Amino acid sequence: MTEKFDCLEDFENLAKTILEKARFKWIAGGSDDMVTLTDNKKAFDRYRFRPRLLQDVSKLDTSTTLLGNTIASPIAISPTAFHRLADYNEGEKATAKASCSANTLMVLSSFSNTRIEDVKKAAPDGLYWMQVQLFKDKRIIENVVRRADAAGFKALVLTADQPVFGKNRRDSAYKNISLKDHPDLLRLILMNTCLR
Repeated sequence: MTEKFDCLEDFENLAKTILEKARFKWIAGGSDDMVTLTDNKKAFDRYRFRPRLLQDVSKLDTSTTLLGNTIASPIAISPTAFHRLADYNEGEKATAKASCSANTLMVLSSFSNTRIEDVKKAAPDGLYWMQVQLFKDKRIIENVVRRADAAGFKALVLTADQPVFGKNRRDSAYKNISLKDHPDLLRLILMNTCLR
């Protein structure tokens, strides 16, 4: 399937047609009243490209460096959990392959469905950073950091603003979807193999 994407909304619209409704709602939604999600979208919409007129555009270079590593553009993959909701078989391994192919950075979520080592194995030449959450049990943090270091991850990204998980209060269609009615979805959420 060859799709043409002109904006982020095009990706979301395609995902709506491919993913089961419960999975799409889980991925696309936010927590509580989705205030942060709404604010983030509004903030992103305020960005504008600054036109530079009468410039030679025959050779464009969008590359940049992050901590001494060159990536193809200033666009990277932030830590997002549970990629197997979208791709049951590959999960974060598929994201790692795409990230490597695009020559960009992938920040692996602490709540990945795929083990750190398996992500690195899926695309060994990729650039990876590891998200670290402040878990009450410090041994979990130490284990994640050691494994990421051993796998060749280049940096840590600390998430310090999530002491509890938000509630999922989404639209009325989603409120009628129960995880007990979707055991595969519940199993994926509970199957957080990154921390194991």
